[in-house]
Amino acid sequence: MTAIITYLIIAVSIITVTTVFEFTKALTSHLLGDPTPKKNGRLTLNPLKHFEPIGFMLFLFSGYGWGKPVETSSLGYKNRKTAVTLTYGMPIVVSFVLGVLFCLVARFVPVTAFFMQFLGLYFIKIAVFNCIPVEPLCASRILKNYMDPNAALSYRQTEKIILWVMVFLLLSVGGILSSILDSVTLAVVGAIV
Repeated sequence: MTAIITYLIIAVSIITVTTVFEFTKALTSHLLGDPTPKKNGRLTLNPLKHFEPIGFMLFLFSGYGWGKPVETSSLGYKNRKTAVTLTYGMPIVVSFVLGVLFCLVARFVPVTAFFMQFLGLYFIKIAVFNCIPVEPLCASRILKNYMDPNAALSYRQTEKIILWVMVFLLLSVGGILSSILDSVTLAVVGAIV
């Protein structure tokens, strides 16, 4: 019975984290002049709008994954490079900050500790994971934003292959990539707690 409750808490944590992450991206882009997230119904905290089954299952089984990526357009931005960096960097920053806060709440408010630990851990996990420059992760958009257009095009052409290699490494026996990401995540959590 405890295993079922644990998996339920993990699932709720993943859905919460991916929803907040994608909402932050939508809100930032919207505030910077992009009407696309609002037009597509993504300027909401409704988890159904941000749910992506493959990213959820990957998150559930490897500890790392994603929500349904928010579609953005740089046409409404006044300063494209800065706005793209903010749009895709802000969810990482917000997730990291929320992860720290939830870890601290778990430490000092024992009644909520179990759920808050998972929320804190998964917020930090999504922040760490999105620092990998592979589509659909945020660092990919930030990196391409500063690349020469020809280099960005070449990079775009290899991203699908890199994505599948990354998924394989997350799910492989021993989870090579998961182990590396866990080391970074646990170092961050260890510094907090």
